[in-house]
Amino acid sequence: YQIGITKYFMDSLTTSYKNFQYCIDRGYEEGDCFSWQGLIWVRVDSMAKACKFFQKAKLSGDTYADTLISEYCTNKLIK
Repeated sequence: YQIGITKYFMDSLTTSYKNFQYCIDRGYEEGDCFSWQGLIWVRVDSMAKACKFFQKAKLSGDTYADTLISEYCTNKLIK
């Protein structure tokens, strides 16, 4: 999980995404990982995919997901 965050900030987005998926597949910090994956989609300018991941994060119990949804998905043109 921490490796995924580190890779995100190092702009190694593919590796970061895979690290978060690895954690999700094992049931570790699922909500947080979905949020991070959503943020990766924001970075590559795919808002529709980002918003889907933020919704998954919310359903997985990530309390920060509402903030992300509000910031990136509400009342905006989604690509």
